[in-house]
Amino acid sequence: MPKSQAAPDHRYGPFLRLLEAQLQEQRREHEEEVEALKNEVDAMKEEMEKQQQAFLQTLQLSPEAQVEFGLQQEITRLTNENLVWSEHSLSSDLKPQAVSATVPCLPAYILYMCIRHADYINDDQKVHSLLTSTINGIKKVLKVGLRFSHLGVEMV
Repeated sequence: MPKSQAAPDHRYGPFLRLLEAQLQEQRREHEEEVEALKNEVDAMKEEMEKQQQAFLQTLQLSPEAQVEFGLQQEITRLTNENLVWSEHSLSSDLKPQAVSATVPCLPAYILYMCIRHADYINDDQKVHSLLTSTINGIKKVLKVGLRFSHLGVEMV
């Protein structure tokens, strides 16, 4: 047998088996990753179909019912996000400062949506009451913060 057609040198056998095992492991990991991505795409398609159905149903409602439905959808979305945050905080023991740093506009957004809804339904008394309560609540928080700062205690 000529030298170029000779069987692989027995010294390379373990090395070739190792390379083959690594290649098979990479192939398996790749197939798992592709499968996971396919599942994610399917889940996203399903969610998109649900949203399209909800949108089509919303178009058939009166303007007032559309606003109400939109608020309900947003409350549901925020509730689901809150549940995810709650589960995360239970598992990682998050401090309030960390949560407020990651979602700093959530209280303002909720307040804005409430005012917008009260304004949309043209309830001046509700808007006035909501704003008055909000301002008083903010003043109370600021007063407590000032009391602590006079005592030399820094609020975190």
